[in-house]
Amino acid sequence: MRCLQVAHNRRVGGVTRAEVLLNLGREDQLDVEGLRRLAGSITRYADGDCPDGAEVAGEGLEVVCSRPFGGAFVLEQRIRSHILICWLALLLVRLAERQTGQTWRNLRRELERLHLVTLAGAAGQVQQTTRLTDPQREILAQLAVEPPPRLTSLTPA
Repeated sequence: MRCLQVAHNRRVGGVTRAEVLLNLGREDQLDVEGLRRLAGSITRYADGDCPDGAEVAGEGLEVVCSRPFGGAFVLEQRIRSHILICWLALLLVRLAERQTGQTWRNLRRELERLHLVTLAGAAGQVQQTTRLTDPQREILAQLAVEPPPRLTSLTPA
């Protein structure tokens, strides 16, 4: 059993220590909807106006303002958004690995073989996905993801 936590590093007396900000609970009992709400809350917080923030520059990054938020600085909007998206992507990767028992490298290699193809001719245009392989079907089932429809678009000439 593994537990998931949101943490950040804090330097204390020349030693870096991980400080847990939030316990997400057991990995096999993760509340995905709760995680979405958390991401929404962080985004709403990060999007707000900066009250009385100190402007500081350092090592190529400009801290636009700071707020009391676990000792963290609120950075420019695009940096905050990028960090949040990367963190959520990593979480999804780890969840997919745990659900399927496969490495991300294998999952990605297998799922990258699924393509959306656009065919155009005198009669019109059609968009369809390639046929799912058995391993792709198994991965999607393990992740409880609906397979994409075979035919996604049909436009007569």
